[in-house]
Amino acid sequence: MEMFMSEPEYEKKVTFINGNPMIESSYERTDLKNAKTCILLTNKNSTDAVGMDHKNILIGLAMKKNVNDVSSRNLRLCMQLIKPESKQHYYSSAGTSS
Repeated sequence: MEMFMSEPEYEKKVTFINGNPMIESSYERTDLKNAKTCILLTNKNSTDAVGMDHKNILIGLAMKKNVNDVSSRNLRLCMQLIKPESKQHYYSSAGTSS
């Protein structure tokens, strides 16, 4: 991620925000309603990989719903998951196919 963020082509287009989107002050800093894409990273060192994936899926779905409710558009979401089977859980929750 650091290499990507230091690329001159992207440094003005990409904003990295460290925080918890479930905390309102962190969420407000994102200006998500104007974003084209959101990349949601996970704590890959967590001792509860399944729980961390479920948390990320719920956060991602909430973020997509919020953007849709506020600006009536679909946010492109790239989400890092630890367990491969979590991808299917996301697709099932989002009501889309893989």
